[in-house]
Amino acid sequence: MVTNCCTCNGKITVKTPGLECSDCHKGYHAKCAKISLTNLRSLKSENAYWKCKACRQSSPNQSTIVEDGSGDDMDARGSDLTSILSGIEQLKENMITLNDKYDTVIQSVTFCSGKISDFEQALKKIGEKTKLIDKIMAENKELNTKISSLFARVDEMEQYSRLNNLEFANIPERTGENVATLFMNIGKAINCPITLLDLEVVHRVSHMPSTTNKSHPRNIIARFVSRRMKDEFLAAAKNFRLKLRQGSSGARVAGLNISGVADKLFINEHLSFKNKTLLRTTREAAVKKNYKFVWVTNCAIFARKDERSKVLVMRSMDDVARL
Repeated sequence: MVTNCCTCNGKITVKTPGLECSDCHKGYHAKCAKISLTNLRSLKSENAYWKCKACRQSSPNQSTIVEDGSGDDMDARGSDLTSILSGIEQLKENMITLNDKYDTVIQSVTFCSGKISDFEQALKKIGEKTKLIDKIMAENKELNTKISSLFARVDEMEQYSRLNNLEFANIPERTGENVATLFMNIGKAINCPITLLDLEVVHRVSHMPSTTNKSHPRNIIARFVSRRMKDEFLAAAKNFRLKLRQGSSGARVAGLNISGVADKLFINEHLSFKNKTLLRTTREAAVKKNYKFVWVTNCAIFARKDERSKVLVMRSMDDVARL
């Protein structure tokens, strides 16, 4: 790139820009060549063909792209004007197209706005129904809590009503039997004699729903007139069993052998159905987890792993799970 202007011989710099003739390759200040700064930038950015005045005079039939202010550049000016007008027309067409697209976008936005409003209404209804469901669930939870509490109270009352009762299992059934007489014979055998005055009622009961062997003899329930008498009778039965165990050199005794009554008699406190289920589950868990002791006292269920372990009270299945 030349650095001096052929017209004024001054330096061509950033502050005094210029350009080079495409024919003679001589440099000219834009001001000396009478070229506007706008056209100068266009020439440089587009790498356009430009001739100085001397070169245009030597070849008048070849026109230059950018004028330099002389009369010889009128054709170039007309060409630029035509290009500008053409660009304006193209811009107008583009604006029309954009307006059409804008209208389409407005219609789409309006349509979406309507759908959003419908969606908001649907969400509002869903929100209201969700609140109603939450309310119903809260009420249901409260009712379940109350029902569970009521069931617990009913079971407590049922168990309390059985505190004076003892249950006798594995006594064979005989035609025309007198269960009261059987009961008094048991009292004599275990050294705890009783009379009919000591009993409020004694009778056999139906099989439990879970019993699979219906041929097994039905249990006998004896209701004492006092809890003290019931406790004495139960203690006498345990002492009798202990003597039988001592007589068999400490071997485990499966039930009481009482002549004329039963070979394997079991005497237990009369538990409610819930507590019977809890006792059975506790015993099964005790076997799996190596607990040595499971017993019942005053209709309450207890468990103990060994002689040095803490005594645990089994009130629910949750307690069994924590063994």
